[in-house]
Amino acid sequence: MGMIREMVEFMENSLPELIASVIGLVGVIVIIASLNLNVFIGSIVATVLIFIVYVATSKKTVSLNKSYNDELENQVAAISKNEVSHLDKHLRDIMKWNIKLSDLEAINFSIAFIILISFLVMSIIISVDDGIVQYGSLFALIMYVFQYMENVANLPFFYQNWLRLTEIKERIENI
Repeated sequence: MGMIREMVEFMENSLPELIASVIGLVGVIVIIASLNLNVFIGSIVATVLIFIVYVATSKKTVSLNKSYNDELENQVAAISKNEVSHLDKHLRDIMKWNIKLSDLEAINFSIAFIILISFLVMSIIISVDDGIVQYGSLFALIMYVFQYMENVANLPFFYQNWLRLTEIKERIENI
């Protein structure tokens, strides 16, 4: 039931946020393209690099989600046995899978954050090299870069949710 609740929650809450993030990302990238073509190219490169990081770890994410969901399915049996040692083992296993998922997410997010900070620094350098030296113009471009970073930082969260929900969907279909 908890897994079905996750799917409903995604559709009700996360999907509208995903749509807003994608629309916002496209809009801010178009604005960046109109302000500086080289920074626009950098934003595309940064987005692709972040996407590669998450796609490269997607098999590991799916595997960890599967193990976590397997343990969640054992929850009723663990509670119904009414043995403290069995329940303790079950809770420790759930905690173990949560920690592994969290560690992978922290590594992925750290790499994505490094890519985004590097892009921010490079966008300033590129802008100045391209002759944007007026404070107002440079400030405007950097603010759009920050907005881009905010939108891009949200997308991996939705991708990981989608991977989790795909595994849950397969699980429900096999019932």
